[in-house]
Amino acid sequence: MSSRKPAATVTLASILAVGLASTDIPISVQYDATYSLSKSHGFPCSGDGPEPVGRSCPKAGDVATADCRPYLLSFNGTDCVAPADAQIGTRRKRRSC
Repeated sequence: MSSRKPAATVTLASILAVGLASTDIPISVQYDATYSLSKSHGFPCSGDGPEPVGRSCPKAGDVATADCRPYLLSFNGTDCVAPADAQIGTRRKRRSC
């Protein structure tokens, strides 16, 4: 039986590599836009094991940095602004916001 830890390690290494190249990490929120989290928020929610690799998701009031569309509930006429704190969820057996 194979372990899922290597996948989590690869995910974590990818996040760290992105973090070294940039101060913000893009986080896609299910049924919403993409937001950016600064490294100070901690590791973003991700992973496919029993526990998420990180636990950070966008918070209420955060402004989307990509994928904002007029049909999204967070769209205010100009920007997409998170109406509530995003929660950790599981989508296709992977953790996400």
